[in-house]
Amino acid sequence: MKKLLYNKVPKRIITGIAIVSALLATASCNNSDDLDAIFLGPNWKVALFSDNNVKTPPSGIYTMRFYTSSFTATTPKGAVISGNWEANGNNDSRSFHCNNVRVSEGSITGDTTAIKIKKFLEKANSYDGTTTYLLLKQSNNTYIQFHSR
Repeated sequence: MKKLLYNKVPKRIITGIAIVSALLATASCNNSDDLDAIFLGPNWKVALFSDNNVKTPPSGIYTMRFYTSSFTATTPKGAVISGNWEANGNNDSRSFHCNNVRVSEGSITGDTTAIKIKKFLEKANSYDGTTTYLLLKQSNNTYIQFHSR
């Protein structure tokens, strides 16, 4: 009889530990992103455009930098596209929007990549990313992919 009780006690303890561990893991998990780490940390370099699954690399080095509520995108010739941004990492859609998108320095006339970036930012509606890669999206098939540098 003692042997049966001895064998059941460890199973109860193990089961209890498993339940407590599962509860702790669930309680500490959330779907929110650390927006400061994703957006404010890196200096982003445009790596790829996808327009309805037609993927093209940028024609030159285009960078983007996010600040608390504003951004700047710089072209190889020094033109600057700027505006304001907001994102919500506390929902599954990971919403992202820009407003007041404008050319604040220089000119993007004739720079098809810069024109594409400006038009895209005006319509971006979501994001996906970490501190090393970022997708600003209009849809699953239309996005700009960035990597940190």
